[in-house]
Amino acid sequence: MSYDNHLDWRILNEEAKRYHWTPDQCFWKKPQDLDLEVILRQDALAGKTGISLQSLVGLLGINRELPFHQAQNDVTYMARVLQYYAHNINEEII
Repeated sequence: MSYDNHLDWRILNEEAKRYHWTPDQCFWKKPQDLDLEVILRQDALAGKTGISLQSLVGLLGINRELPFHQAQNDVTYMARVLQYYAHNINEEII
């Protein structure tokens, strides 16, 4: 799960080349990726221009105490966005 996958994959692939990793070490090439930004653009934004992770977090009212554009923090924010949607889905189902 990522937000704006093309950059993540490019950086991972550059690292793999630099360190001469074998295909077995490139775990990210095996699973199917899920780009939250693409899903939101298609679903919630009706195909309009995407929204940054920082803007989305603010729009949803999620606490923004961590700096953005740092891998671990961005993963934390993605988890919070997914929890937000999962909670709302459960609320509607029950």
